[in-house]
Formats: sequence, structure tokens, C-alpha cells
Amino acid sequence: MTVTRRKFIKTGMAGVSSLSVLNWPLAALAQGEIMPKSGPRVVVIGGGWGGATAAKYIRLQDPSIEVIMIEREPVFRSCPISNWVIGGLKTMSDITVSYDGLKSRHGIKVVHDSVTANDPDSRTVRVSDGLIKYDRLIVSPGISLLNEEIEGLNGAGRAVFPAAWSAGSETEQLREELAAMPAGGTVVLSVPFGPYRCPPGPYERACLIADFLKKHKRGSKLIVLDSNEKIVSKGKLFKSAWDAYYSDVIDYRTGSAVVKVDASTRTISTNFDDIHADVGNVIPNQRASDTVDLAGLRPEGRRWCPVDPWTYESTVHSGIHIVGDATD
Repeated sequence: MTVTRRKFIKTGMAGVSSLSVLNWPLAALAQGEIMPKSGPRVVVIGGGWGGATAAKYIRLQDPSIEVIMIEREPVFRSCPISNWVIGGLKTMSDITVSYDGLKSRHGIKVVHDSVTANDPDSRTVRVSDGLIKYDRLIVSPGISLLNEEIEGLNGAGRAVFPAAWSAGSETEQLREELAAMPAGGTVVLSVPFGPYRCPPGPYERACLIADFLKKHKRGSKLIVLDSNEKIVSKGKLFKSAWDAYYSDVIDYRTGSAVVKVDASTRTISTNFDDIHADVGNVIPNQRASDTVDLAGLRPEGRRWCPVDPWTYESTVHSGIHIVGDATD
């Protein structure tokens, strides 16, 4: 079924005035509504690739629709290109831009805050200053890392073994640790069980780290601990590249999920080995961001949010569309 932009808004607005806010805490109701509506409105939660792109193209398709994008970070950092920072080909400033273009060129209203509640019945979200109403909601919140599934990874373990799976401070940390590591050292990179954000990402990162080691850290090794039984994306391509260019650097091990880390000794353990890592990049299993649970968009027992494959509308709540890494 084709959903036109007019139908997208009209169906979203139908019946909104008759809905109640009885499920909201009294403190939230006391804050009151901010940014009152004067026409059709779409609210976008998350200003990454999915959310920012959705916000932009809604405005391009129909400038009469008010678009409010809620994003806690002050700037946009390109997660897909962050592997290039780790490999020494880019800097963080190269992959960082402001949201000014979305505001000035497309008239998108950007609220730098976190959503703390989301009521699909009243079509209202809550931020620190109060309530924002919507006709349609687009949720693009990214992922949550399941650090707790690996013994020792929370707290000190996370500080010593960064995931660097969202572009930011951990990206810079991993890059700096690689640059400071003496030649002949050991780098350990773990791959989580699929599905996870960006299936080819860990293997691309392995190529970039191996290339850096080969050029600048002679005699160093990269041990890739893959939780899966084979490379989960573009396997032939990556295996061919590793064999051709990095066979003397990469030690790839399948079925080797990380089960424990020890920050004090820099040890990463599987069910088969205990490995000392001069630099450790532990990427844990993942699920949809906690933000989706504010409206119950992720059914109990599932890691990701089910959506209609044609419209990305949630199969749990109508009027809410989920894009990006949080979907099944």
C-alpha cells in the first residue's frame, strides 16, 4: 500500500484531540506544553543519519509540515566514517558538522535534549522543559550496548576496552591507543553476535587497523575474535583482502565470543583462550536503544523493534515510524 505525504499527516492527526493524557505522571503534566502546535507536525527523535535524513526530506517534500528534531548531542558525527579515524585516515573534526544547515536551509527546529517519556495515546513526548505534541513521530535512536553480558566489561572494563561503536570520545581513545602502542604489540578486536549495527563494520575496521599496523607498527598482530561462525557480511570480499594484504597481521578466529575481560591485566577471555591485549576493542552484543522502551516499541524478549517493511511504521503503535539501527 502506498502512503502519500498527505495521508501520512492526515491519518496521524485523526482523533488526536479526543485522546487523553491520563497515563502521564503529574509532574510531567505540571510542566505543560512547550512549542504549541499551529499546524501539521512531525517530531523526530534522534539526529543521526536516519533521523536527520528523515527530517530533511519531510521538509523538502512538504514545507507546510513543521518538523521538530530532538537530539541530545550538540553536533553530528558521522558514525560510518569513524572507522577511518581509527585507521588514521581522518580526524574527528573531519567527520563532525553542526546542525545549522538543517535549521537554516530546511527550517527544521532542533531541540538539544533527551526524551524522557513518550505517550503514543496522547501523541506527546516529554523533554526537560515540558511536553511536545506531534501528529506523527519518527524514532531513530540508535542502539544500546549490552556490556553486562560480558563479565567485567562495565565500569573499569569499558574504560580500558572501548567499543568505539558510536562516533565520539571512544573513537578518539582507540585511535590514540593504537598510535601509542609499541611495535610488536597485540591488538584484539571482538565482533558481536549478529544482528548488530553495521554488519560489515567490524571487518572493515579490522582492515583499517591491520593496514595501520603494517605501515607503522611492524611485527604487531591483530587478533579478531568473531562470536559468529563466519564473517556475517561481505565474507568473500574481506577474506580475499585479508589473504592478499594482511595475512601476516590478522589472526581471525571464528566462534570466539568474548565472555570476560580483566581491566587490571588487560586480559580478554573467550571460552578457549585468555589473551593479553596491548590495545583492546571489545564490541558487545547490541539491541535497540533504551529510548524505544519509553513507548514499548520493542516487545519483551526481543532486541529490535518490529516495523512494517514498506512504511517503517511500528507494528506495536500506529503513528510511530522507526528508522535506522533500532529496527528488526
